[in-house]
Amino acid sequence: MVGDLIRFNHERACFIGRRISMLKHVIEILRHTDPQFKAVESLISSRGVNEASILIIANSLISYQLSVKGEEYWVMFSHYFSDKGKSVGLNEFTSFMGLSGNTRLLDQKKRRLARFLSSSIVRELSDDGLKYCVDLLELNRQLSMLYGGDYSKTVVFAVKMYSYLCEASGVKPLTAGIKPPLDMRNALFLLSSCIVEGCGADTECVGKIMSGRHRNEAVNALLKVCECGGLNCIELDVFTWLVTGVLRDTGFNVYKSSRLIKERYGVEIPVDTLQEISLCVKS
Repeated sequence: MVGDLIRFNHERACFIGRRISMLKHVIEILRHTDPQFKAVESLISSRGVNEASILIIANSLISYQLSVKGEEYWVMFSHYFSDKGKSVGLNEFTSFMGLSGNTRLLDQKKRRLARFLSSSIVRELSDDGLKYCVDLLELNRQLSMLYGGDYSKTVVFAVKMYSYLCEASGVKPLTAGIKPPLDMRNALFLLSSCIVEGCGADTECVGKIMSGRHRNEAVNALLKVCECGGLNCIELDVFTWLVTGVLRDTGFNVYKSSRLIKERYGVEIPVDTLQEISLCVKS
């Protein structure tokens, strides 16, 4: 089987991490121009930080198997819940999921929401929406315990989005120790940048490394990128989410991607860096 040949090249992961580390100033700009960050700012402005914190975490926990791009989904979410007449409850979320087309695995998502919305985390955030900014690892631990205690890409994504809320509120979050979310873009990043070896076509391999026995190896490879680049893994995810997203949308045309990144986010990524990230693209 092809899956049996999959290997993760940590030397290559270190090389890529060092290349990305030269763009830390760019990552800072990318974070603030990320449509998801802007969605967080909008919710804080309209709902206040306490309600916004609950809304943002809840939505993060169901942000998978979407029918639209993640950036578009979060813009829709912020527009919908910026209406103060919309309650922070399961029925309102169910209405939004129907409106936004987030209906795949709907019953599962409703159960995830119900568990979070009835948790002590929500009661604490209702009193202090910034409570976990000084301890994101504790938020990660508590959310993980709600859903079985294991690594979960949606949980670490929720922590990332909560860190956006902290920063947008003027509080620097403590991000050390947070693992990266192994979503489709990070899986594609591992493949396209040659960190994953011995796999088939990208469309086949993304699924293989996001689940099953290769998942932990993939997360460890991303951690190696962070370690060698001197990055926290939220910084890496800011970069991979936006840059890999553009590369994917252009068919990994590095010159077109460079122009689009400049237009969308106001930053320049060296073409040779984009080429390294795209070196092992397969059709």
